[in-house]
Amino acid sequence: MRKKVMLMTVLFLALVILTGCGGKKLTCTTTEDGEISKLVANFKNNKVTTMTTESTEVYETEEEAENSKKVLTAMLGVTQSDYLKFEIKQNGKELTTIMTLDLTKMTDEQIAEEIEVKQDISYDGLKEMYESQGFECK
Repeated sequence: MRKKVMLMTVLFLALVILTGCGGKKLTCTTTEDGEISKLVANFKNNKVTTMTTESTEVYETEEEAENSKKVLTAMLGVTQSDYLKFEIKQNGKELTTIMTLDLTKMTDEQIAEEIEVKQDISYDGLKEMYESQGFECK
């Protein structure tokens, strides 16, 4: 499920890089297999400024959640940078992973390297796409 969330995040980022939505915020949420996912894109002056993905999963035991936290911390820690941050929070059996991408700290070259933009899509088009995949967007 984590791979799916990360893939969805990359797709989400790729689709919104070129959108034009001055001062808007798009928030999309879904629940699948007991995991809650939330995607938030902030826009300023017709450009995406930050993207945040938050995924919460409830494990059967606290020990299972703690073990998953250790594995995720090791995996995600090596990918952090000036513009990409990960945070992992545990509350009992619940584990929340938060990834924040700050595009204002990225050069055009970094954006092109990190995110393959295949098409230009509008705010409404992005919202429609995620809603067709079962997300609730506002």
